This record gives sequence, structure tokens and C-alpha cells, in this order.
Amino acid sequence: MRWLQQDWFTLEERFDGIFDHTCFVAMAPGRRAAYLAHCTRLLRPGGLWMASLFHTVTRPPGPPFALSMDEARSLAEVHFDLLHLGPAARSHPRRAGREYLLVGRAPQVG
Repeated sequence: MRWLQQDWFTLEERFDGIFDHTCFVAMAPGRRAAYLAHCTRLLRPGGLWMASLFHTVTRPPGPPFALSMDEARSLAEVHFDLLHLGPAARSHPRRAGREYLLVGRAPQVG
């Protein structure tokens, strides 16, 4: 595992997995599709995109910006095979009951 701090949209490395802890929900909603497309380019075939997302925020309008599970499914299914989408079983007390988890697999090649 490696932690990187850099402009996501200029990153060129390839990864087996990406763990997104509120990056997706922190960016402006209009950038979400471009972000997911770039995640797909950065993942090796079969790689996983794992995300912690908010369906409810405490200080609208954000960031973070809430999105429903249906919205997340619609955005993610364009790029990934969904393996899991559901409420978080355990959360930090400040986020309890407001977040869910999504796991998608990048398409296999061939």
C-alpha cells in the first residue's frame, strides 16, 4: 500500500485498487463522471475501486456533497462491475448512519 498526495487528474500510474475515502463526495458533482473515468484508466484490469460515500451531509450544500445510492450506482455502473453497494456496517460516530460503501471492479481485458 502506498499513500499519494498529488493532483488526481494528472496521475499516470496504474493500481490494483483505489480506496476513496470521501474524495469523490468532496469534489463538485459536475466532476464526478470525469473522476470515475480517470479511476478506470488508473486501475489495472480487474482492479477495485472502493469508496466511502455520504447519502446525508450535516452542512449542505457541501463539500462533502451527498448522493443517493441510486445516483452512485448510475455513475459507477458506466465504469465498473458493481460488487457491493450498501450501508456502512461500522462508521466513525460523526458519520454513523450517513454513509455507505461501494466496491466496483474495473473491466477485465480480453
